[in-house]
Amino acid sequence: MLVLITGEEMVYDWSQNRVSGVDLALEDVVVVSIQYRSNIFGWIAMDNEVLTGNLCLQDQHLALLWIQSNIQHFGGDPNQITLLGHGTSGAPCAIAHAVMGRTAEENIFSKLIIMSSGDLAASLRSREDVMKASKVLVEKLGCQFEKPSSQLRYCLRQKSIGDLLNAFESIYDHRNGTLHIGPILPVAYDDLLRNQTIARSLGPILIGITSNEGSFLEQRWLNLARESYQSIRDYVDYTVVPCILRNFDTQIRNKVKYAINWFYFSGEASVSTKHFLYTLQRLISEYFYELPFYRLLNLLTSKDYGIVTPVFAYVFDASKSMDFRGKVNL
Repeated sequence: MLVLITGEEMVYDWSQNRVSGVDLALEDVVVVSIQYRSNIFGWIAMDNEVLTGNLCLQDQHLALLWIQSNIQHFGGDPNQITLLGHGTSGAPCAIAHAVMGRTAEENIFSKLIIMSSGDLAASLRSREDVMKASKVLVEKLGCQFEKPSSQLRYCLRQKSIGDLLNAFESIYDHRNGTLHIGPILPVAYDDLLRNQTIARSLGPILIGITSNEGSFLEQRWLNLARESYQSIRDYVDYTVVPCILRNFDTQIRNKVKYAINWFYFSGEASVSTKHFLYTLQRLISEYFYELPFYRLLNLLTSKDYGIVTPVFAYVFDASKSMDFRGKVNL
């Protein structure tokens, strides 16, 4: 049987074209998709006993426990659960569940599928990173003076959903902000994989991406492109590229910026909106998905980590780019 966790950027999931599992059910697979708190509701964490963080992971874990206890009544085998994480929320959460179980007996699922994960290192944050972002959120909501923690919780509960989401968007900035909230691991996920007990507890793993992940461009980018070439160009120059450059040492950022502009945005892309969008999707695909995919593959197959389970990998190539829910873009 298969359990699906989907979602993007630790922020949202698609409101339409959601994965139904019907195609898999036709192959006699029992499929369960689970819902969970995300965004500020699932990830906010403070240094107190009230806002401990990882509420999203707790939601998912409780769902997995329920499935393990009850799936036999729906034709599923509780001893043969495969966890599939899709997208830049679902895949990192699935990895988090895999590495936070200390032994094979503690893992509810026996197999793991990771699809279109993006950069796991950027998604699986340290406690310090998440608490820093959460502190800013609390300040923006005017609850920073509330102590003890029960009063802080009361203050946050008085805020409207709109206020909470607006506070989050002010730091998220369409995934270009410098502050991030998300799953909190005890240590970096790759260090957890170096733990021999954890590494040997993992079941078979399948990881993969499509050949053109970036083709599913954000509607915001398409709207800017419709306005004018300069609108989308400015957004990339002053928002997207700086977001990439933050991951490089300051001494080489100008060289990296030059290389990006030369490799992706010269030639026809420097004057044509259509060509600019195509090269933008290449940049998104290669930097945000392909590079992290090959890093993860190297990590899972490295002799330094002691992972003894079979690891399978795929790159799905299609002439027309389609997301996991069947929506064609570009």
